[in-house]
Amino acid sequence: ATTNFANLISHPRIEAACESTLRRLGCGSCGPRGFYGTSTEHLRCEGEFARWSGAAESISYSFGSSVASSVVPAFCKRGDLIVCDEAANFSLQTGMQLSRADVIYYRHNDLAHLEAILRDVLHKQNARRGAGIFRGWLAQNTSSNSSSIHVPRTVTQRRFIVAEAINPLYGTVCDVRKLVELKHKYKFRLLLDESYSVG
Repeated sequence: ATTNFANLISHPRIEAACESTLRRLGCGSCGPRGFYGTSTEHLRCEGEFARWSGAAESISYSFGSSVASSVVPAFCKRGDLIVCDEAANFSLQTGMQLSRADVIYYRHNDLAHLEAILRDVLHKQNARRGAGIFRGWLAQNTSSNSSSIHVPRTVTQRRFIVAEAINPLYGTVCDVRKLVELKHKYKFRLLLDESYSVG
């Protein structure tokens, strides 16, 4: 088995680019940027990728598995909600554990099941919000000596869909357009792992 399914490792243009970079910058013991610093080559690569993808900025990592396990907990925290494909890779699973967010899994690549979960989450949120509005009204419209009524603060929960464009375990392709449509429809944020689709 190999992750070089696109056969890019021995591609002549990639080999030439690697050789050129080695001649220009040299080779060291390697390591993460946090230890050895950021080079102009890092910044150039990130700038080119941002332009290519239409993003304002991008960041590169030296090891693919470290991306999800550091990005997911950077965005998701305790009390947040993640709705994730049950076949998510080990790195995503690690990131979700580190985030301490609540996680609900949907069946692999089953976007109808995902939508049912998102709809249920939204329904429950609206029910809680309605109860909170009623308690607020009750507190404002009762006598001042009824201070024993507890009106909880509204808590904002960030909600995320976590998926992979191409799943490395099954080789299945996710319907990204539908995923983005669901994200907008139910007001979730989307963390999309494109390790195998973009690289």
